[in-house]
Amino acid sequence: MGRETRLLPRNRTDAPSTTGLHHVKNFCTDMERTREFYENALGLHAVKMTENYDDPGTLHDYFSPTPEGEPGTVISYFEYSGSEGRPGGGANHHFALGVEDEDALREWRDHLQSRGVRVSPIRDRTYFESIYLSDPDGLTIEFATSGPGFEASDSAKNLVREAGELAAGVDANLVLLHVTTTEEYENTRNSLERISSLETSHTAGQVLERARQFVADIGREVLDGIDVEYESVGRIGDERDEILDVAHEYGCDHVFLAGRKRSPTGKALFGNRTQSVILDFDGAITVVTE
Repeated sequence: MGRETRLLPRNRTDAPSTTGLHHVKNFCTDMERTREFYENALGLHAVKMTENYDDPGTLHDYFSPTPEGEPGTVISYFEYSGSEGRPGGGANHHFALGVEDEDALREWRDHLQSRGVRVSPIRDRTYFESIYLSDPDGLTIEFATSGPGFEASDSAKNLVREAGELAAGVDANLVLLHVTTTEEYENTRNSLERISSLETSHTAGQVLERARQFVADIGREVLDGIDVEYESVGRIGDERDEILDVAHEYGCDHVFLAGRKRSPTGKALFGNRTQSVILDFDGAITVVTE
C-alpha cells in the first residue's frame, strides 16, 4: 500500500506566518542564453541584471512576469559556466508557473512550440492540469492551472457519499475506484520520453498510486462519520472493462457511477461508458448526476 496523502488543518503550530514564496533561485551555465529563453520564449522581464554579492564577478539576473518584479513573482539565476546539476536529495526537482485555466495552458503550449521549445502535452495532475518543458540547462519548468484545486468535484463527493451511506445501511464494504484510461497513460508517457531533458517519470506504478490516492482522499473527507469500511483502488485501462473487472474481483453487487448533467426535460444523460456498464453488469446500478 502506498503512502497516504493527507490534507492537514491550518495553523497546526505556533510558528510565525509568512507572506508565501518570495522568489526562486537557480543555476545556469550561460546567462545570455538563459536571458534569451526567459525574455523570448517565456515573455518575462529581466528586472535586474547584477552580480552575486557573495561572489563578485558571478552574474546574477532576476526575471519576473511584471516589470516591477514584486516578491512572489521573481525567478533568478546565478551563472556558473562549469556547473552541472544532479538530481537527488537537496536538489530542486522543478518549479511551476501558474495560468488561469486549460485554455490559457493550451495557448501557452502553442506559443512555446512556435518558439521551438519542446513541451509535453497537457497532463491531468488530479488537482490541476499541467505542461512541462525545460530551461536551456535542463531544469524542468511546469505551467499549472489554478483549478480544480485540492478539493474533489461536488459530483465525485456526492457519488461517494451516497454509496457510503447505502453501504453503511446494509453493513456492506465499499470499493472506491479511479480509472486512468490507457490512452491517457500512453500519450503522456510517450510524450515525456521524447523530451529527454525532463527529469521526470510516468510509470504505470506511479499512475496507479496517484489514482488510488485520489479516491482515498475523497473517501477520507466524505466518509468521515459514516460507519463503513472501504478500500481505494487505482487502475489503468478501459473504464468500462476496469469497472466490471473490479466489481467482479471484489464481489460487488451494486455499482455507483457518475452521470452527466440532466437535460432540460429532466432526463439523465448517459455516456457510452455508463451505458455499457448498465448493460453488462449483473447487479444494481445507481447513476448519480450533477
